[in-house]
Amino acid sequence: MAEFDFDATQRVGTGYVSTTFITEYDPTVISRKWIFGDGSMYEGGTLEQINHTYYIPGAYDVTLIVCTRVGVYGEEQHSVTKSKFIIVEAYTPIPEFIIAQSFDVASGEYWRLYFDQDFYLVFEDNANIFRTKYSVVSPGKWVYIDFDRRSGKMKIGYFSYYIKEFEVVRYENLNPMTFTETGTQILLNSTMKIDEFRIWSVSKDTVSDYTNSRGRAGYLDTLEK
Repeated sequence: MAEFDFDATQRVGTGYVSTTFITEYDPTVISRKWIFGDGSMYEGGTLEQINHTYYIPGAYDVTLIVCTRVGVYGEEQHSVTKSKFIIVEAYTPIPEFIIAQSFDVASGEYWRLYFDQDFYLVFEDNANIFRTKYSVVSPGKWVYIDFDRRSGKMKIGYFSYYIKEFEVVRYENLNPMTFTETGTQILLNSTMKIDEFRIWSVSKDTVSDYTNSRGRAGYLDTLEK
């Protein structure tokens, strides 16, 4: 009986793990079934590599089930499980520099836009934390930030003409802030050259999308362009 094994390009990560599972080529393989341990699986293919992303903190068992051909008509099934093979550690953001924030005591809702301890751009509200997948560089050159909570897209403009879209990962906010005052603040300092930022509300109404969401030269509560 053949022996089967597998490995992964990344096994441990903070906030999420995006990895590729790898197993060796075998000409007798009819099918492979991957059970990722997070409630999802992939089956039916014969690929030696398969990509998967884990977003929820935890330790995941991974199972590979291989069906092989034996003789002319025979088949055999082989299974290997690796316990706690993928580890996703909880992501706890630490704001290093807050660009803007808004608090509403009456509704208990808030949002903040900031750089975290690893210089990733983060948008946080009561329910979610949206973080760019990669560290963001050269903030002093920015003139524009656009974040849409509905699509989870983060766009950053450089030198007022080049706009780049950053991939964003969403986490559940397990420790939302508590606060005692209502207000909106823009906290840019002399090293930041952002002329404009927009944070789109959850509402789908076009007008209310802009309410309390558009920042230009220190004014957040305006519909003006």
